[in-house]
Amino acid sequence: LPSCAKQSPWIRKVLSLLLGNVLLNSNRPLEELPRLDRALALDSNNALTYLLRGLTLEQLGWHEKATSSYQRAISLAPRNAEAHARLGVVLMVQERRAEAVTSFHKAAQFAPKTSLGRLSEVYGLMAEGLTEKAMVALRRRVALEPGNAPAYAELGKLLAEEGNADEASSAFKTHLSLTPARQVISMDLVRIHQQGPAERPLLEQMFQVITAQ
Repeated sequence: LPSCAKQSPWIRKVLSLLLGNVLLNSNRPLEELPRLDRALALDSNNALTYLLRGLTLEQLGWHEKATSSYQRAISLAPRNAEAHARLGVVLMVQERRAEAVTSFHKAAQFAPKTSLGRLSEVYGLMAEGLTEKAMVALRRRVALEPGNAPAYAELGKLLAEEGNADEASSAFKTHLSLTPARQVISMDLVRIHQQGPAERPLLEQMFQVITAQ
């Protein structure tokens, strides 16, 4: 950090967070984690820092620790829709579906009429096992919001699970075109890989799309 940061804990905190965001966006989570921990040492009641820490841990595949960070963020900012949504995702990975449904419903409640809120509604349907309803909702979402990259990613995964390889490939390609850094879909690949052999066809489908870019 620059020398001016030595004079001000507040400046150190802000710079640490900014640098942490850069490292997260460049897909270097192991380097970001200690910086976020140092930021928390300066301000242990910062919900944003806990959210970023949860994202970093999630990217590393450390879902139980990510769960704790998201829960801490929510305890500090109970209406933070993004924290609720990310908590729902990591709970789903851990097969804690009932808790995930609750988290997604809260995310939708606290961010109504936003892309995050609407996508959280879809995640809630998926967590409840209502795949057909989720598919309909996602198709409606991408029709209304053609720039919604996460919606295309989720639509692609559902289509691949249903055996619709061509349409799934198209959805994944659209997602990648909207997310050049490919960070989100890379995290999805990690999650799918951790779910076991049953998800291998979907993993291979997504990998083929990425490597073809």
